[in-house]
Amino acid sequence: DTLTTEFDYFDTKQPVCPSSWLGGLLGCCHGAAAPPQVHHGFLNALAVAVPDIEKELIPRLRSTTASPLRVIVTGHSLGGALATGAFAYLLGKFDFAASLHEIHLVTLGSPRFGDARFVARLADEVKKLEAMDKCSIQRVVHNDDIVPTVPPQVLGFEHVGGLLRLTENSAGQSREMLGAEAEEPPELGSEQVTDHEPARYLRSIDSLVQRSRKMKDTDT
Repeated sequence: DTLTTEFDYFDTKQPVCPSSWLGGLLGCCHGAAAPPQVHHGFLNALAVAVPDIEKELIPRLRSTTASPLRVIVTGHSLGGALATGAFAYLLGKFDFAASLHEIHLVTLGSPRFGDARFVARLADEVKKLEAMDKCSIQRVVHNDDIVPTVPPQVLGFEHVGGLLRLTENSAGQSREMLGAEAEEPPELGSEQVTDHEPARYLRSIDSLVQRSRKMKDTDT
């Protein structure tokens, strides 16, 4: 078995291979350019959710035309990888640009889902919607969480979206790190595992929100 699988989600707006959601998700009409590759195991896990997306979410988006809906696709750890795949699938299946709706991706401690071709093609779709204020991606990592370092870049995997790293001082107050500072490799140690715990993410995010509210109240 190979580590990666084709993920040509742009083909989903065209006629697809018969009788299966897989025809919509994987490229059945291979073009000149090589299709994006994604982690085989993550794609198999996403397959469980795709029927619900097709049955529940997409029909609601298509039937709700009078008022805008905001779709927020989110997840922690493996859930973050699956959220990335679901986000890409939705962009391929539904024309957000022609609708009133928005779509946003927020991942917490997510591993890498696909390769550079996947990331580049997804970024092209997101850029179009960002210009219309209909789309955004936020990738959140808590401190030295080790999970976002896999699968490794040496195997061709890349992250989607810019990084927001949350760190905490000795008093438990959160601080945002962006850009080059946030991209520094995590330090080796036992905290790499505990930094991945959902409770730590929630505590750090709550601290940041509370501090932001206090600053807002002070300004007003």
